[in-house]
Amino acid sequence: MPKISVIVPVYNTEKYLHRCVDSILAQTYTDFELLLIDDGSTDGSGAICDELAQKDSRVRVFHQENGGVTSARKLGVKKSRGDYIYFVDSDDSIYNNALDVIYACMTDEYDLVVSNCIQDESITCNEYFRRLLLNNLYKAPWGKLYRVSLLKDYYVFETSRYFNVGEDFIMQLRMLKNMHNKIRLIASSGYYYRDNRMSISNTFKPTLEYEKAMIKEVGGIVKSLPARYNVEKYYLDFRLIWLAGMMGLRYNINYNENWIKEIVSDSKNKQLNVKQRLVIGAIKVPVLRYIFVAEKKLRGIVRNVLNKIK
Repeated sequence: MPKISVIVPVYNTEKYLHRCVDSILAQTYTDFELLLIDDGSTDGSGAICDELAQKDSRVRVFHQENGGVTSARKLGVKKSRGDYIYFVDSDDSIYNNALDVIYACMTDEYDLVVSNCIQDESITCNEYFRRLLLNNLYKAPWGKLYRVSLLKDYYVFETSRYFNVGEDFIMQLRMLKNMHNKIRLIASSGYYYRDNRMSISNTFKPTLEYEKAMIKEVGGIVKSLPARYNVEKYYLDFRLIWLAGMMGLRYNINYNENWIKEIVSDSKNKQLNVKQRLVIGAIKVPVLRYIFVAEKKLRGIVRNVLNKIK
C-alpha cells in the first residue's frame, strides 16, 4: 500500500489540470497514489482524468455528481489507501520535492505537518486551534500532510454547501476533534497556489444572514471539542472579532437578538482588551460603531495599495 494518498478534487479546470498532475507525478518521493475526484465537471476535465489514469498506474479516477469540493475530498479520503493524506487543488501545482520535504517532517509526535508557514515550529493542538480561529491561519486544506485518522471520521466533511466560502475553515475546525498530537509547521514553500481573482472566495460578498449562520456553525463545532481545547475563551474572542467586522460593514444588526445577548453575557467578568471592550460598548452606544467602520475602510485602502504594489 502507498504511504501517501494525494487527493485532487477536479471541477472544470481543464486549462490547468495537466500542469497540476504533472507536478505531482514528477515528485522525488515515489511512495504515493494519486486520486483524481471528478466532481461532475462539465468541460473536458473528466476525460482528461481518465486519460491520465491510463498513462500512469499511480493514478486512480473517481467520478461523482457535482457535490462541491468538500464532498469530493470526502470521496477521495474514502477511497484512499495511504497512511497520510495530502490535498492539492486542481488549478494549483507543487514543487517536485514537496512530498519528500513534508513527509520527512512527519514523526509519531505529530498528527499534521503544515507547509508554507512563516517559520519552522512545533505547536500544540490547542495553539493550532487558537490560530485557526482567531488569526486567520491554516484554513486551507492544501499544503498539509494529515495523519489519515484525522479525516477518516467523515463528520469532518459534513459541511452544508451554503458555506461555499468558509467550508475549508469549517473542515479544519471539525478535524480538531480527532487531533491528539502536536502539529509541525514548516517554512518550506512546496505548494504553488494560483491566485484566481475571479474565484468565489475573491468575489463573494457576505451578508448579515451569512455571517450569523457562520457564527452559529462555528459555535456548534467548537462547543463539541474535547476539554483539551480552550473553547470558552477562544470562541468569545472569535465572536467579538466577527462582530467588530460586521459593525465595520454597517450591517443592520438587531442588537436585541439572542446571539448578541450571549456575547454580552459571556463577556462579563472576562479580561478583555481595549478593542474587545469597545465592541461590547458599541452594542449599546451606536456612535462607537463608527470606529469599526473607519477601521474597515482603512484596511480596504491598505489592501488596495498592497495589491497595486504586487
